[in-house]
Amino acid sequence: MKIEVYVDGLCEPINPGGTACFGVAIFQDGKQIMTSYGVVGSGKDMSNNVAEFAAAVKALELLRGLGLQRTEIVVYSDSQLLVNIMSGRWQARSGLYYSMYERAAALAQEFENITWTWIPRERNELADSLSRKAYEMWCEAHGQEPVYASYRRPLSTGLAMTAECCLTCRWSQRRGPHIGCFYGGKWQKWIPKRLARSAKCPRYEPRR
Repeated sequence: MKIEVYVDGLCEPINPGGTACFGVAIFQDGKQIMTSYGVVGSGKDMSNNVAEFAAAVKALELLRGLGLQRTEIVVYSDSQLLVNIMSGRWQARSGLYYSMYERAAALAQEFENITWTWIPRERNELADSLSRKAYEMWCEAHGQEPVYASYRRPLSTGLAMTAECCLTCRWSQRRGPHIGCFYGGKWQKWIPKRLARSAKCPRYEPRR
């Protein structure tokens, strides 16, 4: 049995000092068995690196909960800092992320066969989308539009544009990297355009 884990973190709309969120996806023998996402915190003590290490902490806690300490595990991340520090190639130094690193390092000691591997962002799409989902849910809960000051072009989902998607819904309006859902003429939520291109909600109504 082989376990593969994808982790990612972000801090938006500013880094440092924004809202830090993480995403985790766990696969067993190529099959997805678990995902997790959440908010680390918001404010001056938050940064992208804090979020990346928080993702690692969450992943290790989930793996421990599944009793996988003796299983072969590969953790993938597009953060070179995370991968190189957790692999022992770089030394962790004082910074906002340091306390989160200590938690990750302590948890990692419980696993007999764990490796940390860097991958390009394009291969980390699921964990990336989960961390963004956490951020967008936080924004919605606080009545804010998600703003990506460090916004990068959305990752391609590999899905073709369809005639029935959020971008063609009569209730949608475009703004920045998101579209606004105004179902029934009332604002409902912000939707990342990368998701709106390939899916529609159950209440979708085509434009006329």
